[in-house]
Amino acid sequence: MRRTCTLFTVTAAVSLAHAGTFVYAAEDGGNSDSSLSTFDANATWGNYFIAEPGHERIVAVRVALATGFTDAGQPLNLLVYQDPDLDNDPATFSPADAVLVSETDSAAVLTPDGEPAEYAIDPVIVTGGFFVAVNMDALQFEPVFRQDFFEPGDSSWTFYNPVGTPHLDLGSSLFIGNNIDFGTGTWVVRAVGCPPSPACNPADLAEPFGVLDLLDVQVFVAGFVGQDPIADLTGDGVLDLFDLQKFVTSFTSGCP
Repeated sequence: MRRTCTLFTVTAAVSLAHAGTFVYAAEDGGNSDSSLSTFDANATWGNYFIAEPGHERIVAVRVALATGFTDAGQPLNLLVYQDPDLDNDPATFSPADAVLVSETDSAAVLTPDGEPAEYAIDPVIVTGGFFVAVNMDALQFEPVFRQDFFEPGDSSWTFYNPVGTPHLDLGSSLFIGNNIDFGTGTWVVRAVGCPPSPACNPADLAEPFGVLDLLDVQVFVAGFVGQDPIADLTGDGVLDLFDLQKFVTSFTSGCP
């Protein structure tokens, strides 16, 4: 059964609610603290994850900035990269050769006590290994990052380039570092994954997905009458009574 995974709010905010989601996190945030920027530079930092079956559509990124970071509204980018080869080395998971598949411009949100803010992004489907990151200009010794120092940091990576010149091609960065190599913890950068289809069940054929209403009925009827494959709910290539029965059953069962 297809499930819904709808953002109730599409702007940056704290603690957005979803249905049917999976949160990719390399830490629990329980022992997190702020960290300074090592350089006066454009910084990209984030975590490497393995796609969870059934939750491959990434719809949001959660980021905790340092508690001392005060520049609310500073431009930042939310980035999702697809790693084409898993590096053939699960011990390192380097995203240096990963390909950018989603880029969303946003602005920094300040949160009390350093909890993550959630930023809606352009949704993207990922498979296998993928890297979720934040890109932002940072001043040297400015508190920018937040990390869990009790986690090893082997999934966390940092990239530095000159201020104002972001290299979204990670492999071309002037500095590439895995956190475990320089003794820091795991970045509080997470991703929200949803089922690949936004529909809640086979009868959920029209926006807004997650709601069964007259628009779904109209789309099904038009498809059925016009012999459109959208009405072939049984997937057997024939539009018949069984498709009608499946639509009625799905529609009356409602969305979870």
